[in-house]
Amino acid sequence: RRLMERIIKDSSDGVNAFDGLLKISEASQSAKQLFNTKVGNDLFNHADPTVVEAVQVLIAKHCADPSKIHSTTMEFSTQVGARTVHLEVVTTISPNERTDATQHDDGFAGCLILRDVTARRLYHERLRYLAEHDELTGLLNRREFAARLDVSKEARQIAVLDVERFSGVCATLGRDTGDDMLRTIATHLR
Repeated sequence: RRLMERIIKDSSDGVNAFDGLLKISEASQSAKQLFNTKVGNDLFNHADPTVVEAVQVLIAKHCADPSKIHSTTMEFSTQVGARTVHLEVVTTISPNERTDATQHDDGFAGCLILRDVTARRLYHERLRYLAEHDELTGLLNRREFAARLDVSKEARQIAVLDVERFSGVCATLGRDTGDDMLRTIATHLR
């Protein structure tokens, strides 16, 4: 028991262990600092509505089959000051262990682990942007433009622009001037 308490308290993730009454029984230092978690408080104090709903779904699953461990993973975003923080939440509800075969206990204990995945989310968004947009102009690249046209249900009109003597401009004035020219055209197209 002491080892588990120490593991929870020292975790860099926000860890909240809770009982069948949804009271927090253990909390990591990060959960206490980031989410103002206090041992003995209701689990749902200051909880995001999506987390509340996920826990309620797991409790319903536990009531339907109290012999199994039920778990779910989800993500949500919240504001911390002026910053948006993206969190991954792993919630697990486990049946209470029975110390005596004659005892009947339909109770449960749970654990809610919150991990800041903001850097990962921003990295994925940046990768997606780079995969869909031209690096120089910031406009959709050919593949993404065609993909969005394919899924569009609306009738569209497309204009094709040709910059006369563009290769001559690049050859005479240099690639940097040609790049500047493309950026300027892209700015006007937006």
